Amino acid sequence: MSRLARALAKVAKWVVIGIASFFILVIIGGNIFRLIGRAQLESDFDPAGQLISIGTHRMHLNCVGAGQPTVVLEAPGFTHSVIWEPVLRSIAPLTRVCAYDRSGMGWSERGPSTPTADSRLAELTLLLEESAESPPYLLVGASMGASISWRYAQSHLDDVVGLVTVDGMPRDFANLKSLGMNTIDGPVLSFLLLGIERLGITPLLYGPPPPAEELSPTQSALEERERFLSTGFFGELLSIDSIVRSATTMGSLDDLPLIVIVRGQPGTFFDPLGERKDEAEALWPGMQAEMADLSAYSELRVAERSDHGIALRQPEIVVAAIRDLVAIYRGGGRLPSARRPF
Repeated sequence: MSRLARALAKVAKWVVIGIASFFILVIIGGNIFRLIGRAQLESDFDPAGQLISIGTHRMHLNCVGAGQPTVVLEAPGFTHSVIWEPVLRSIAPLTRVCAYDRSGMGWSERGPSTPTADSRLAELTLLLEESAESPPYLLVGASMGASISWRYAQSHLDDVVGLVTVDGMPRDFANLKSLGMNTIDGPVLSFLLLGIERLGITPLLYGPPPPAEELSPTQSALEERERFLSTGFFGELLSIDSIVRSATTMGSLDDLPLIVIVRGQPGTFFDPLGERKDEAEALWPGMQAEMADLSAYSELRVAERSDHGIALRQPEIVVAAIRDLVAIYRGGGRLPSARRPF
């Protein structure tokens, strides 16, 4: 071997060692950062509810109030139960109301495998079965969570007495892919993202929290430390493609009382589409109306002042919808402008 070749081999060796050392330091440093942040978070915030075992791991369920039906709140994607704080506070004097964290989000432990639409549905089913909560249920699902709530209602119609979707993922959401609305899939990317998550360095990659003026004090304080709270952020991200595909199975709810809430302001939800954003926004109300058509007793309501984040910006419209469906269940109300009222 020539002197030049030996020199190049030596340089290459040290480059490889340097790169490996860098990544080892990132992993060690990232985990120290995560452990310190998690310890500080746990010293200031206890889970608002209880951790319930579903066999493979524990999930966080926070229930307050008393009475029937039991309202079950399903958070939007990449968020956790605290987003429902104003709704919990308003509904607790009326009836039993529960908010929970999907596996890997909020205080719920990460599950043993990458979440999918079917695993999310199965986990909600197990959580309700293992908890002390009992039907009848009134389900409320926001954004991606609406698909999970809808599929639960569809498969448990005897246990569910009403459903509210809050700017929910419609069953033809996949059609927006033709406009460039892509989801995260692919084995290589999945492997990389889950590797980052399992190595414990996800907190290093979080972006800034939402503007504080949109949040309650509790929500704002938790959002500042969200990077240390949810351990399954990338698992949640990777579940989106499966949930989009599963939305096509959102079928008829017969005559289940249904309120579909749609945003009145465009916001940033379709910003990834660039020039085609307005085209998607124009399609969105019709997609929501089609969801309302899947029940013989439904009403479409518009959150006039809100974009996609209705749970944050206009929670009172969600509270009003829940109150109306509770009244129907108890025999003292009806949907005033339902398309096909009883």
